[in-house]
Amino acid sequence: MNNMKYLTLALLIFTVATTSAQLSTTKQNSACLKELEAQKVAFITEKVGLTTEESEQFWKIYNECKKSLNELKKQEKEIEARVNENTTELEYKEILKELSLLSEKKQRLRQSYHEKYLKILSAKKVYLYYEAEEQYKALLVNRLQRNAINKEQKVK
Repeated sequence: MNNMKYLTLALLIFTVATTSAQLSTTKQNSACLKELEAQKVAFITEKVGLTTEESEQFWKIYNECKKSLNELKKQEKEIEARVNENTTELEYKEILKELSLLSEKKQRLRQSYHEKYLKILSAKKVYLYYEAEEQYKALLVNRLQRNAINKEQKVK
């Protein structure tokens, strides 16, 4: 009976430690994502040359767009999650049709936000925004590659 108590206690301690570590990692990831988002805002704001007023309006619209796109991505993942080894040809056709419709919906959404951006920014600044967005993505990819190489070299 004592062994059972010790086993239960050990299991409880392990569960608490694992959950605590996961929460800590989640908090670290959340903080990291917030830091990356702040860097992105600063990078794009500087590259585009947004004024304080433009920045206020632009980031509000940008965040709305991002939220809407994330919802569509969530729907896309839900559709893709229906695929498994038992998926029939007919189901694949339906899934492809739904994904195609979502893709069109994303494009219409992007176009509507593009028009909203043009209402608050000059065409030049909208162009610079798209350019800065791509530059920031490339910067992140390069940073991730450098980190991966550095970690690989440390392991050796």
